[in-house]
Amino acid sequence: SRSTKALGPIADYERAHPSVSIIVLNFNKALLTLQCLTSLWQYTVGHSYEVIVVDNGSSDRDLAILNTIRGPYRTVLLTVNRYFGEANNIGAEAAKGDILVFMNNDIVVTPGWLDPLIRTLHEFPDAGAVGPTFLYPDGRLQEAGALVREDGWTIQRGKYSDSDPSLYANTEPVDYVSAATVAIKASSF
Repeated sequence: SRSTKALGPIADYERAHPSVSIIVLNFNKALLTLQCLTSLWQYTVGHSYEVIVVDNGSSDRDLAILNTIRGPYRTVLLTVNRYFGEANNIGAEAAKGDILVFMNNDIVVTPGWLDPLIRTLHEFPDAGAVGPTFLYPDGRLQEAGALVREDGWTIQRGKYSDSDPSLYANTEPVDYVSAATVAIKASSF
């Protein structure tokens, strides 16, 4: 078991019966994964959760770095790179939560990030999956879901816009959300 002394209290982390399983892939980017995990431990509150890091066949050097990360998470080690889809499926198989959150390791969450996703899944039971609004580090809007036009082209809401991110703060139906962070009921998955 990994120590959490340096991290402070992680009140809602639950190993045995979490309501949410957060699955993060790592492939030769352990330091990036550390940043993601640190933000998760700091800002994930209000729901019991677990974190599963699926290592996608990283080098021995990267695994050594990954193994130094202290905090509550489980690791699923793959001996070869199973790539994005299969590695996430393997993480889902290891998950205990009723809700799965798939998250890229370059994501840094902010306060209050999880509750809107969970609330939306419950308020809109027909939603297949939900995603957050993504912001660039400087606060500009990166994306708020996407639409698919009749000709097959996609429109990422807010992309390349100087729009105020609060204009996209309302829950809106979209055709898809970015797989960089996506929440889905385990029963639907």
